[in-house]
Amino acid sequence: MASLAEIKKQLTDEFMSNESVQQKFGFVVGASFDNTFSSVSIINIIFYIVAFVIWLRETALDSWRSDVNATALATRYGTEQWWSKVSLAWQDGDMTSVVDGSVVYETVDETKKKIKFCAVVEEGRTLYLRVATGISPNLSPLTVEELGRFQNYLNDVKPLGIRPVGQSYPADSLTIFANIYYDGERLLSEVDTEVKAAIDNYLGSIVYGGVIYKTKMTDAIQAVGGIKDVEITNIAATPSGGISTWIGRQYKPKAGYAKVGGYGINLIVE
Repeated sequence: MASLAEIKKQLTDEFMSNESVQQKFGFVVGASFDNTFSSVSIINIIFYIVAFVIWLRETALDSWRSDVNATALATRYGTEQWWSKVSLAWQDGDMTSVVDGSVVYETVDETKKKIKFCAVVEEGRTLYLRVATGISPNLSPLTVEELGRFQNYLNDVKPLGIRPVGQSYPADSLTIFANIYYDGERLLSEVDTEVKAAIDNYLGSIVYGGVIYKTKMTDAIQAVGGIKDVEITNIAATPSGGISTWIGRQYKPKAGYAKVGGYGINLIVE
């Protein structure tokens, strides 16, 4: 969508290129609107108002289209958005049915909705629904018993020909190795605490099922007061039940989220 400034420029460019307008106002061909009319002139204000009304209308239409598309995908039987919606709607222990593509419970009970986060991973004809409970950034997996009941629920609501598999894991564990250079006027203990908090906040800001970027983690640390330079030398990632590996530019946690399990940080005065 065009910005307000772009819309106004389109309008004024057409205005300035009109021969009748050029004759009426007496300006030469190719003259600039901004150089011809003062920013506080009536005609400039009129163009701004017209441009603003057009921009406001386009913004509202874009928002409406986005809402309609999101609603359509969430209600279309078998889409990833539909699977995410029905996973979040699951009420542990209650009987359910699917009516016109929507999960229906006799009584909606928010206290029984155990799943708060869901990521859909499609591999062939199998859908892996990775889920977690808790409140960000303190996420946790379902218990084995809860996951079993969730799987039964998925089997009840699935479309024919689709194999949904519920998964819920503890957070992937990260070990971060870095050299961090800081202003010597700051206390080492304070810098250490704030750096670790910045890393935790960055990890907590990532959408469930999203990707961790090394450069964005670097930026988060760099924003700490007194930090002069950041060199993340390595990050080791260990998924639940998996093998620890060094990650490169980015990493997508198996669990859908990650937490720091250890640090190898050198704080260096510069």
